[in-house]
Amino acid sequence: EGRGKPGIEDVAMCVRGCGAVVFKGEEAQHECPLEVLSCSFAKSGCAARITRRDEFRHREENLQHHVDLLNNAATERDERMARLEKALHVREMELNDLHKLLDKERAERQEMMDAYDSRIQQLLELFQGKIKQNSMECSRASKQADLAHNRMEEMRRNVDQLIFDMRDVKQEIHELNSAVRLSSFTKDEDRQVSIPPVLSDITSTLYVSKSDRYQRI
Repeated sequence: EGRGKPGIEDVAMCVRGCGAVVFKGEEAQHECPLEVLSCSFAKSGCAARITRRDEFRHREENLQHHVDLLNNAATERDERMARLEKALHVREMELNDLHKLLDKERAERQEMMDAYDSRIQQLLELFQGKIKQNSMECSRASKQADLAHNRMEEMRRNVDQLIFDMRDVKQEIHELNSAVRLSSFTKDEDRQVSIPPVLSDITSTLYVSKSDRYQRI
């Protein structure tokens, strides 16, 4: 929008006294020659504060000073870079030492783990050997128990057979004794038939008790 002809109330004089007339609200845009500024080489170390109109002359009059400041700043920057590079090198060496220490610890840990695994494997093999040995011993013991049981059964069958045979012998002796009595030609009724000593021993053996019979067998 166009601005109408400004009135006296729309303008003001520069507060710094340079004589310039500026619109109100636009004072910040006014580059007053009397405004005091820092030197453009302030970051390099120049501490001078000069008016805007004297800035160019200040640069001309202090050219060598500004060059020296730049050189000093460059030197300080190089020295700071050198210190940083040195510190970085020290950090790199420390980091390399840490890497070496870490590698050493990893190697020691791996060695320890290998030894642990080897020991576990040895114990496992020993345990398996013990289990196998115990299993074999149990198998032998079981076979021996079965053999003893079979022997006991065989002995029991032999004893039963002996008892049966002895009963047969007893019956035969009894029948023989009866036959001997019937065949006697003696006239004396009180006379008894004499039995041979062998038959007498067999007869006494057959009439033993059951417990004595097992002891004799």
